[in-house]
Amino acid sequence: SVTASLGADAVRAGQLATLIAFIGVLVFMFLSYGSLFGGISVIALLLKSRIAYPFSVATLMAFVGFQTWDWLHTHDPALLLLTALDIFVITIVILEHRLTKGAAAAKSSLF
Repeated sequence: SVTASLGADAVRAGQLATLIAFIGVLVFMFLSYGSLFGGISVIALLLKSRIAYPFSVATLMAFVGFQTWDWLHTHDPALLLLTALDIFVITIVILEHRLTKGAAAAKSSLF
């Protein structure tokens, strides 16, 4: 039978999965992009700073530029895959930034 406790278990499982995924993303960013850029990006995202999105896009674009330059000299296919992943992440960051700006504008217009 379905009871209210079943829903509570699903909510708890969802919260735990979200926490694990969030920690995983933070660790991935820190390890992938190093302590300087990864650390600054993680701190900016945790603080929900307005500069987090542009800084993340600029950092990733710098990596795309470097990886493209490096690929031109090495022709390593792994660099193409990493560059494609970075471009995908840039796209997601830009879309999320637009959504959060739109939500913030809608919220401020209500008050």
